[in-house]
Amino acid sequence: RLKGIEELSAFFESSGQQPLSLQFAGHFLRIFSKLSIDPERRVREAIFQLLSKLIAYDKKAVSGILKDLSFYWMGALNDPVGAVSSEAANS
Repeated sequence: RLKGIEELSAFFESSGQQPLSLQFAGHFLRIFSKLSIDPERRVREAIFQLLSKLIAYDKKAVSGILKDLSFYWMGALNDPVGAVSSEAANS
């Protein structure tokens, strides 16, 4: 899980500014909802770092799913692990 998040994060850093499809945003929402409540701290931290990069990459594609992401984001703001809650606050 962590390796997949890191590879996707590297993709957003290295690729050009191509718009994302709305279909990808829907798939990301499904994956994000599962990984944002993962028991492993590093996975939760990495998924919120990826969310920050995804928003910076294509705000328009993410804007369609922000309402659905907000539940998991608000939960992560109250995460007992400080690193996770700070990553959520930064995203």
